[in-house]
Amino acid sequence: MDRYVKKAIRSLYRKHVDPKREADPALFDGILQNFNKAVDVSVNSKKHGGFAHELRTNNEVYSAFRSHRMGRDMAAKMLDEDGKLKSFTKFREDVKPIADHHVKQWLETEYNTAVRRAHLAEKWKTYEDDLDIFPNLRWIESWAVQKDKEHFDFRNTIAPVNDPFWDAHRPGDRWGCKCGLEQTDEETNIPVSAGGKGGDPSPGLEENPAKTKRLFSDKGPFFPSSCASCPFASMLQAAKETDLTAARKKDCYNCPAAKQVIEKAKRPETWNTIETKAGRVRVSSLHGKNEMQENVEIASHLANKHKHEIDLLAKSDENKNADAYNHTLQCKQEFKRNVAGTANSIDTAIRYGKDQADDIVLDIRSDIPEGALSNAIKKRVKRSSNVKSIWIIKGEFDRLYTREEILSEDFKIQWD
Repeated sequence: MDRYVKKAIRSLYRKHVDPKREADPALFDGILQNFNKAVDVSVNSKKHGGFAHELRTNNEVYSAFRSHRMGRDMAAKMLDEDGKLKSFTKFREDVKPIADHHVKQWLETEYNTAVRRAHLAEKWKTYEDDLDIFPNLRWIESWAVQKDKEHFDFRNTIAPVNDPFWDAHRPGDRWGCKCGLEQTDEETNIPVSAGGKGGDPSPGLEENPAKTKRLFSDKGPFFPSSCASCPFASMLQAAKETDLTAARKKDCYNCPAAKQVIEKAKRPETWNTIETKAGRVRVSSLHGKNEMQENVEIASHLANKHKHEIDLLAKSDENKNADAYNHTLQCKQEFKRNVAGTANSIDTAIRYGKDQADDIVLDIRSDIPEGALSNAIKKRVKRSSNVKSIWIIKGEFDRLYTREEILSEDFKIQWD
């Protein structure tokens, strides 16, 4: 898992992933392999190939939410107390305790639990096949040195394979549980305590994997409590139309937003470095063809003239995102080229650009008068509370205007 963490640290620092709403591909890959290994060592794929495949498919959903949480926790250490970006070395040092906690403490426990639950799930298939011979199951006491007190009253319980008791209580439904089951034709003896509140499953372990075909439920700590609080909600097209409210019943394993995150995490991303005289421009293989040449030209201008280091980012088909991340300025930027030369076209460029980034670069390739340009920018910025800056490029003219400058009384762009 170490190499996946190292790759994720670099990716997060370079802003290749939005940790608030995406899963880091490296963390996703490493975590997914971890849980798929649990399936491989526990389930006979030749005998139960379809079942193993469904477990692996659902592992992708769990790994997406799991890797998102880990990436988010790591990214939170990127800035110092003053809100400034730490050096990469400092960030890597500060992230190590978090990575160790996620991997050495949580992930190892999750893996061992996944192995146990996958093994019991496959055996459950046998229990169902042998109902006519062994209609009942006996709860076998844990062989762990430190036994789970919550399961103490269930030892030696005998109940029919299809009894509701097994839906409420099962070996493996608590973290670290090492209880077992065995087939029997002896008479049932379900304890009275089985109907009480004791021995409740740990959050995320309530389900029987043999029936749901997933190792963990979506009630675990890495899943959102509701659709309204889901970090992946923005991956849905027209999110407002999907009724993402707390009242909507969540179904994370069948959610199209989660599937979008998974597909993006599974796509390999490579980077092409553009030749520049100064600075650096890199283009993601997922940047998309639309506007690529235009964006490369704008980024190259900033690199050549100001020695900026810029990455043109992956594009999303489902939601709005910035064209670039400017490492020199430590901000995301949206590039817009104006050829229409009207105040309305400038207004439209900023109106759409503000939804993609707080900092906008306008490359003017028209004969719009300075006054019309100044007025259009000021009017739209005044109505766009998130816009922090507008960078104007027109031939040799090249200047960054802050929000404060734009909204000042004497704001006026002059080419000369």
